[in-house]
Amino acid sequence: MFFITVGMSLNVGLFLEAPWILLGLTALYIAVKVTALWIMAKATGFCHGFAARFGLTLAQGSEFTFVLFALAASQGLMAPALAQLLSVVVGLTMALTPALATLGGWVSRRLEKYADAPRDPETETSTSEKQVVITGFDTIGEKIARILHAEGIRYIGLSNDREQVADFRSKGFHVDFSDPNRPKTFGLAAAQKTSVSIVLMDNSEIALMLADTLREVDPTLPVYAATSDLKLFEALGHKGLTDVFVKNDETASLIAHQILHNHYGKTEEETVSRLEAIQREETNYLVNAV
Repeated sequence: MFFITVGMSLNVGLFLEAPWILLGLTALYIAVKVTALWIMAKATGFCHGFAARFGLTLAQGSEFTFVLFALAASQGLMAPALAQLLSVVVGLTMALTPALATLGGWVSRRLEKYADAPRDPETETSTSEKQVVITGFDTIGEKIARILHAEGIRYIGLSNDREQVADFRSKGFHVDFSDPNRPKTFGLAAAQKTSVSIVLMDNSEIALMLADTLREVDPTLPVYAATSDLKLFEALGHKGLTDVFVKNDETASLIAHQILHNHYGKTEEETVSRLEAIQREETNYLVNAV
């Protein structure tokens, strides 16, 4: 009802009277807001791709500006003609939201793929702090990463799909490209700075080779694996890994539970509480999306 009322009050005729002024002000508004949001995202440590998507997705004006402009005009703080003009500009930015969000996704993927070339974990040694390494980063890895991030636990995701790397990095996840033909990459990562290794690869040859490499490099390293291939599940079960799971809706929670409780000193109550909080966030997100 609010948007219907506001929409009916907009002077659409202004677009016919001064189209170039309206388009110029709309472009200026979007440019200023995208720039401000991009700076905010970069200042908090996000990558270029996520910053671009963040800025473009939220570039539209707020519906409350209609109320502020109307109030300012009624109180004599703003000329009525100017209030009408700016209201139409805000309306245009809101109408462009779907297109801007799509553009944000496209720009972020291009930035991550070309501007911010994926790093090679074999040569990435900028920090001595150990972290969880998630190989074969997918939707299960994404959920595990969110839980680890919420607990302040460092992680790095590895994928052999450059498009997926760009997509996940544009969403703010720490994911790098790693060539599956160079298994020493994972071994070096494990030897240098891995607290826990998670293998989510469904390719039998790569997953088994990776399991052998990790065990050879550090027999004491906690290694968890998950696969949707039952034959691979059975084969991994004979590799001496910490635990192996079949991929389903609960896999991420089960792996995260063991990592938090067994390797990061979280109590059972703390672990369950964190997992329940993440589940509530996901449920609320899905409800709001619908």
